[in-house]
Amino acid sequence: NVGTVHHEHEMFEVPVFTFSFYMLIIIHACSTMYFATFNGKYLRYEAEEEKKAKKEAKRERILAEMQANGGYGAVDQGMN
Repeated sequence: NVGTVHHEHEMFEVPVFTFSFYMLIIIHACSTMYFATFNGKYLRYEAEEEKKAKKEAKRERILAEMQANGGYGAVDQGMN
């Protein structure tokens, strides 16, 4: 008879896990609000992307210089 109303004394018992259930609802609501209002800024991710872009730009610059010099391992034309 846990959780049922006892009419003889006008008192009732609350189920054992009521507090835990309400805490679960509150935690779920708070986390939902937090992630719903999250602005999507990942500072570490943005730093990694910036570092990756710099590395890629440097790689492209080196490849362009190598192409301008005749390719990888090319020997200067004046030395023949």
